[in-house]
Amino acid sequence: MKPSMKNSLLTPIMAILVAFVVTQNCSPVQTSSSQYAAQSLNPLGISPIGLTIGTGTTLQFTGTGGNPPYSFSLINGTGTISSTGFYTAPSTVTVTSTTNTETVTIQITDSLGQVQTTGVIISSSSGSGITASYTPNPAPTSTLLTLTPSGGTAPYTYTLISGGGTLSLNTYTTPNYNETATIQLTDASNNSGVVSITVSGSNGSITAVYITQLGTNIPGGGGCPASYQQVGAVADVGQQGIYGDQVICGQVGTQTAGTTVLANLYVTAGGTHASAGLSCPAGYSTVIGTLEDCESTGTCGGLQNVCGFFAAYQTNMTIVTNFYVTPENQHAVGGVACANGYSQVGTVADCGGGTCYGTQSVCVLYGL
Repeated sequence: MKPSMKNSLLTPIMAILVAFVVTQNCSPVQTSSSQYAAQSLNPLGISPIGLTIGTGTTLQFTGTGGNPPYSFSLINGTGTISSTGFYTAPSTVTVTSTTNTETVTIQITDSLGQVQTTGVIISSSSGSGITASYTPNPAPTSTLLTLTPSGGTAPYTYTLISGGGTLSLNTYTTPNYNETATIQLTDASNNSGVVSITVSGSNGSITAVYITQLGTNIPGGGGCPASYQQVGAVADVGQQGIYGDQVICGQVGTQTAGTTVLANLYVTAGGTHASAGLSCPAGYSTVIGTLEDCESTGTCGGLQNVCGFFAAYQTNMTIVTNFYVTPENQHAVGGVACANGYSQVGTVADCGGGTCYGTQSVCVLYGL
């Protein structure tokens, strides 16, 4: 065979082999494209967004989606932000317009390099006056605090941005250890401020419990008596059907020898639909209040009794130092889990939103 003919035959064969090798070596591209697909299916987000805050205000930014861990940075404007998203606004604004405001830009970056930003307006005349007061100050551990807002425009929303404990609307339950917690308030105009709560001292005690009457059908429950603090609410399934709420209230006291305190709390079983409710266990001499029994099938009939065991306080006596009821309208089967350290002592039907489904948990914290 002539050399020229041999070369003319090899050329297309080599071309086919090269194409095959290149095609096989391209397979890793499939992995790369799947990574990008995963990113697009789990977009990165940052919150809060669209806030106007006052000078000197602090905010906690958080990430959603993407691929944790996240890092935060300030890419425009003044103030400082930690890598974990805790932002402190400047004490004075760098004026960029006639409105005496400054706009800063916060950026979040995830582990794959995806980024997202949000803008915050810093105003020397808005938001900086929003805060809340509470008593006692400093707050004891395992204590219910009612936050009283000031500044801004009602209504307010509340967010626990650092520290332990639990927060339900404007009721904050301090943890059972000393620390400083920070709660952010946002008003109707989307302006924000914060309050720092110093938790220090021994556990408190519950000296009395009160539940508003079944069948009054008052929207919001009508509030607690003087000196009591609200720890939760359940739907009032009374004379007018599911309308309004029953409010559950606690009174906080000190651990003084001989003082009557709540040693234990108990809710009789739901789903039995007993006309007067099941009897309280031995030793629970006080029926604190009654709730309509709407558990099991969602059909309301009969009662559940909330029972209290009260006793004179003695040193090293285990008592109820705090309790609360998980929020309405969650409709969780078995009830929303109690916070860390709390024990579930009963459940009541969750009839929030006019529908009875799932239960609310009654949670108790024990201490000495």
